[in-house]
Amino acid sequence: MDVIKSFIGCAVVLLLSSCFLVTGKDEKLTMDRVPNDSRKLRLDGYFIRPSCDSKKQDCIYNLFFLFRNGILFTTGVVAFDKKQLDKIRDSTLSKEFISRNANVKFNWGVYQIEGNNIVFEKWYHSGKNYTYVKSGLVLNDTTFVILSSKRSHWPEEGSEEVKETYHFVEFHNKPDSTTVFIE
Repeated sequence: MDVIKSFIGCAVVLLLSSCFLVTGKDEKLTMDRVPNDSRKLRLDGYFIRPSCDSKKQDCIYNLFFLFRNGILFTTGVVAFDKKQLDKIRDSTLSKEFISRNANVKFNWGVYQIEGNNIVFEKWYHSGKNYTYVKSGLVLNDTTFVILSSKRSHWPEEGSEEVKETYHFVEFHNKPDSTTVFIE
C-alpha cells in the first residue's frame, strides 16, 4: 500500500511539474524593436509563403505583415490550391479576422534589416509561447528567404537550416501595428 501511495505521489509531482514546464511563463523577445529605415522590402502589403504537405494537397499559407516601426504581424490560411487561396484570402484579411488574431500573442514579433540580411523574432505556441529567431537574405524588394531558425533562449540547441521563401503581395488595407505585446 505504501508503494502505491509513493507511486501516486511521484506521479502527481511529475504531472504538476510537467504542466508548469509547458504552461509556464512565455519567453521574452531578445531582439529590440528597431524602426526599419531601409527601403529593401516593400511594406505596402504582405509577404506570403506556402507550406504544403508532400502531395501538395493541403497548404498552409503564412502571411507576414512588416511595418516600418519594426513590428511584424503574422497569420495563416489553409487552402488546397491557389484558386481557393484567392477566395479564402478575402475573408482571412477582413477587419474582423485581423482584429481577432491581433489579440493572439504568437501572431506578433519584431524584425530588423541590415544590408541584405533580415532577422526576425516572434513567439511560437506550444503550451506556452516560445521565442525563435529566424534569419535570412533579402533577394529584392518583393522577396526574402529565411535560411536558419533557432530558439532564442536555448542556444545549446543550435540552429536549424531551413529554406522559407516569402513573396510580396500588394495589399492596401494593412492592419494596425499597435499591439500590447511589444513595446
